Amino acid sequence: MANTKPCIQAPITIDASNRFLDVTSVAGGDETVTLDMETHDDIHSLCADIQTGLRALGGDWAAALCTVSDTGIVTIDSNQAVNAVALEWDTGANAANTIAPVLGFKYADDDIGSYSYDSNYQHPCGWYPNKWPRMYGPLNPRAVGGEQRDTLSGTHSKTVHHGFHHYYDLEYSRLPPEYVYSAEAVTDINTAFEDVWEVLIQGAVGRLFEDASDSGTYIEFYLKTPRDWAGVVTRPHVDYKAYNLKMRLRQKEA
Repeated sequence: MANTKPCIQAPITIDASNRFLDVTSVAGGDETVTLDMETHDDIHSLCADIQTGLRALGGDWAAALCTVSDTGIVTIDSNQAVNAVALEWDTGANAANTIAPVLGFKYADDDIGSYSYDSNYQHPCGWYPNKWPRMYGPLNPRAVGGEQRDTLSGTHSKTVHHGFHHYYDLEYSRLPPEYVYSAEAVTDINTAFEDVWEVLIQGAVGRLFEDASDSGTYIEFYLKTPRDWAGVVTRPHVDYKAYNLKMRLRQKEA
């Protein structure tokens, strides 16, 4: 069943520390996809870049696919069933600068013996909560400018008006702890909102997909709150470890 719950994507920066995907195949032997050093708007853009790089190798990778599921699991698939391929996370020439952790793959060992591989965990630059928000949307307008002033006679009213911003609110109740705090999650499973929050709260442009299964429809936004989690991220029940979470997004205006 498709995951139609909302999800949030943060941008992904590819640099010298994570730009390499080492692979091996029967047709081509040991080869490397070297990604451009740039910032991708979301995981869908990065997967498309990886797919292009794999196909450029030809041979057993000529029809390769790199996709991400609606729960954040990345799949690298040679898209053929003749020769097994391998992802050389550990033994590749560029293992020290592998893209594995960006995609949610364990990189202590190579992935070998198959034609297709799913990441061990969801990728770390997306948030896919396991439940529907208690409240979300719509985009609400707010006038941007000075306070409106009335004349003493009451016949006129003036303000310095600059334009309109649009805000989008999300509110969750009783989220499991591993979907809120990084420290509550098992190592590397990447489910915590805190992981994505750390990127977005610095002013990066995020993307809200109201339906995680629809990768073509999203709202670009800046995260406004929470900046301070105290009093905003709350634990409503003493005897039940779960958290309430509110956030406000401001749409990136055209």
